[in-house]
Amino acid sequence: LSAGDRILVGGDRFVSVTPEVAAKFRPGDAVLVVESSGELLHLPAAERQAAANAVGRAEAAFAQMGSATDAQISEFFLKFAARLEDDAIWAEILRANDGDVAAAKARGRSTTRLVASEAMRRGMVQGLRGWVSTTSRRGAVLEEVRHKGWSVELVGAALGVVGFVFEGRPNVLADATGVLRSGNTV
Repeated sequence: LSAGDRILVGGDRFVSVTPEVAAKFRPGDAVLVVESSGELLHLPAAERQAAANAVGRAEAAFAQMGSATDAQISEFFLKFAARLEDDAIWAEILRANDGDVAAAKARGRSTTRLVASEAMRRGMVQGLRGWVSTTSRRGAVLEEVRHKGWSVELVGAALGVVGFVFEGRPNVLADATGVLRSGNTV
């Protein structure tokens, strides 16, 4: 990859490789294009492999989720909530959170949504327990259109692997697990 090389974007325009991207590029690396702006992003091979491994693990987890029963998923929510209520486990979470908050402050970042609190803990536990009583729509007929001689059904199905940006908020993991109710993976 050389500075000035042109890369086709969206089938109708080109962007040029910058000297900075060309200088960093090594065999096995990738270049991604932000279609809306034409910005080129350098993706080193190690990070590319880490992402591929994470996606592979998520896809494998999704394949296993298809066999998880609603009762097993409910049990997961209850156990997760119980662990958050365990003071020893919460103390470990708070210790890790203190480190995250200190690191964010050292970088001059806001910690408004980063600080774990007792109210956040209660909200996570309540949310997890709320998922227990939520009905799964996997395999359920959500809508049906009938006509003479034929009909079409809209059936609830898992989306697949759902990604979340955590942005350092400690409650996102508990929030994100809600997708498990419908057979998705995080």
